[in-house]
Amino acid sequence: GTLVVLLSATVAAAGAFLVGRVLLRSWVEGLIAGSRKFQAIDEAISRKGFQLVLLLRLSPLLPFSISNYLYGMTKVDFGQYVGGTLLGFAPGTLAF
Repeated sequence: GTLVVLLSATVAAAGAFLVGRVLLRSWVEGLIAGSRKFQAIDEAISRKGFQLVLLLRLSPLLPFSISNYLYGMTKVDFGQYVGGTLLGFAPGTLAF
C-alpha cells in the first residue's frame, strides 16, 4: 500500500506541475521579462531544482497542492521535480 500511495501522490503532483508548466509558464515569463531580480530567482531555482524541491517537500513551508503549480511555473526540470518529489514524499508516506 505504501508504494501505491507514494507513486500516486507523485503522479498527481507531476500532473499539477505539467498544468502549471503548460498553462501558466508563458504568462510568468511575460511577468518577469522586465525584472532582472525575478529572472535571476527563476534561473537559480532551475539550477538547484532537485535540491529545492526535495527540501521543500520535507518541510511544511508550502502546501503541496499550491507548490505543484508554482514549480511548474518555474524553469525547474521535470525530471528533477519528479525525483525530488518522490524522495521528499517518501518519509511522510512511510510514517503514515
